[in-house]
Amino acid sequence: GVVSALEEKLGVKINIPDEPQITGALGAAYLAQKL
Repeated sequence: GVVSALEEKLGVKINIPDEPQITGALGAAYLAQKL
């Protein structure tokens, strides 16, 4: 899949959180503070 292809290309292990929506929400909140 996409994750394994990225891991192979970058040579690092990618951690996928159990709740990826929370990560996206935190990123959006961080960006909103910068506006």
